[in-house]
Amino acid sequence: MSEDIGSAAAWETLRGIPLFGKRDLNRATLTPLGRGQHNKVFKVTLSGEAYALRLGKRVKGDPEFYVREAHNLSIAARSGIGAPVAYFETGEGVLLTRFLDGISMTKEEFADLGSVHRAGEALRGLHSCSEFSSRFDIFERIRKREKRLAKARFSLPTEVADMAKRSLPLREALAATTGDLAPCHNDGIPANYIDMSTEMRLIDWQCAGQGDPHWELAALCVQSGFSPTQEQALLRAYFEGKIDPFIRARLTLHKAVCAYYWVVWHYDRIVRRKGEPEVNLRRAESWAVKARTLLRSPDIRASREVLTK
Repeated sequence: MSEDIGSAAAWETLRGIPLFGKRDLNRATLTPLGRGQHNKVFKVTLSGEAYALRLGKRVKGDPEFYVREAHNLSIAARSGIGAPVAYFETGEGVLLTRFLDGISMTKEEFADLGSVHRAGEALRGLHSCSEFSSRFDIFERIRKREKRLAKARFSLPTEVADMAKRSLPLREALAATTGDLAPCHNDGIPANYIDMSTEMRLIDWQCAGQGDPHWELAALCVQSGFSPTQEQALLRAYFEGKIDPFIRARLTLHKAVCAYYWVVWHYDRIVRRKGEPEVNLRRAESWAVKARTLLRSPDIRASREVLTK
């Protein structure tokens, strides 16, 4: 047992998991992983088998949070999109899955159009899964953060108010044209995509829920900084051919709203004292540059017209 690369909490958690109850953990290795913004995650290796262990962290005011996540993840895992689940304790959220020994994606890794194609296939499969037990409403999430920032009287840059004003009619047009909801992952940072060379899998399902699949596609494009060529590869894989102009218009608006969402998300974290304020400020300013460009793009007006005909 290697105490220098593990933590007391992780070892204690392992001892409480039935799978390891009667096994000699002195032969195990525990390696911290850089995955997981809100939870500590470790790679566990024992007798040639590898797992990913997420330590528990109770969610205040929502005792059913992990029950919903467990339901959603089990569906994703059975569909070959999430990692196989070995243990899930739904009180504290302790989770043990098989370790996905693939490439943790980055913006640079997504330069490979084969990886982009596999991501599109994975999302197409996910969005046709059985229904998830929770709902993901991106517009409500934006409103919630806007209200919190207003209540705190947080001094936002003037341009953020302009972004809010510009994004509002886009949100309204998107809300009015939302089709059937689908099971969505809803946390499209590149690191949540694991390229297994022949297929793409996703990790970190805490945001999963029934949502707008077009938001999911747009979020991946924006958060991974896709070029037009990469975006086209993603959409061709997902739609298996020609992309309808109506859908492309929705994606254009969603991308602009997504960038604005991350602006208010980071400012909201500053208000709630989550993370390092300097880091959140820097990221908010970086997202503001992207949001400004997307919200003022000539494509916005044309796309709105397509949706409001």
